[in-house]
Amino acid sequence: MHTASQYAILLNKDNKWIAPRHPKQMSRASCPNIESDQAEVSALIREIASVCAFHGAQWHTDLSIRIADGSFSLHAKPESRGTLLEIPKSLLIKVNMITWSEESSTIAADTSCLPSAQRDLANLMIEAYNRTNKLSQWKINHLGDELRSNRILTSWLRPLKPLQCQHLLPQNNLSSFLGSRCYGWQEEANHNMITPALMPLIDLVNNHHAGASFISSTQTLSLEVSQMESGNECFANYGYGRDPLDLLLHYSYFDKQNPYAHSAGLRFEVPELGRIHVQSENSTLRHKQRNKPGARWQQDMLKISPLLLDSNNPLQTKTLLNLALQSCLISRGHNASTSKRHSRIIIQAILDENLRLLSRLEETSKDLRKELHRESLSRAIDLTQKTLKTCLSTTSP
Repeated sequence: MHTASQYAILLNKDNKWIAPRHPKQMSRASCPNIESDQAEVSALIREIASVCAFHGAQWHTDLSIRIADGSFSLHAKPESRGTLLEIPKSLLIKVNMITWSEESSTIAADTSCLPSAQRDLANLMIEAYNRTNKLSQWKINHLGDELRSNRILTSWLRPLKPLQCQHLLPQNNLSSFLGSRCYGWQEEANHNMITPALMPLIDLVNNHHAGASFISSTQTLSLEVSQMESGNECFANYGYGRDPLDLLLHYSYFDKQNPYAHSAGLRFEVPELGRIHVQSENSTLRHKQRNKPGARWQQDMLKISPLLLDSNNPLQTKTLLNLALQSCLISRGHNASTSKRHSRIIIQAILDENLRLLSRLEETSKDLRKELHRESLSRAIDLTQKTLKTCLSTTSP
């Protein structure tokens, strides 16, 4: 493996770069500024940055990396603009090309199948994970083991979070930890296949629902500067529409400012109307449908598209859903007055069914062994209930 000094010599020789031109605010200095309470981890991050820069990565001239108590964060001067980080996709590390193992919460990996640069980066990143005790902290915070051993709790969680139950619960701790740090890479050669890949440097950025989205071009993966009003930390958005339960189950943390909530997949009947089916959330919702609900008749059943609610814009979903439902009802012979009344009944039923499922989930969660898990799940449920009530209550404006 190359050493940091070897990469630095290659980087700084004659101060010349054989590379495309890049914006003035971008740099290929051998390393951003690092503020850390762990010298050994700083050295690892510095070496990762040197490898990335040698292979064409760039970052904002004001970028700094902070390491405190094993946690990472990216920062820039207040009101910075432009690209925060940009790395060539050739540096993304495909996790399925590595043989992974663990022993006493220490991650081990056979990276011999990777190209040399990716192999260097993977080994450095794994060492950084181990020196900051990432996997042991993951085991403490993540609910995976408890959910896998509690079938009753899982049975109440499944209608609320079918995707999480399908994909996350079968995984062991190491797999779910790696999944939380991966980018879903759609390679040009196969648009139908998403390859999980680790992102050198970019994986140090933390999540915020209003953070920047990853920008994928043919050759690079990049992230714009996105800061909140309260400080200079830069954030990414790990995925549009991830609600409190999503973040808790997939990333093991609770975000008290999260504005989103998904409706469960529901089937119920309404007098005079018959069967109602609210579809479960799905992966395409976050990318295509967003929070624009639709409704249509399927024979004698009224089918409603997956519902994503946003407490920052509470009237949007309810208004659009009202219009979609009323249009469907009018198409079946209801007049404007009755269609409006039935629409309100349907929306209230959707709210009531979701609250019922969440209440049963919270009641069952009291059987979780760890107080940390009971508390975090309860807080996520409570915030989800508040968002549902804000956006769907028929007594609100």
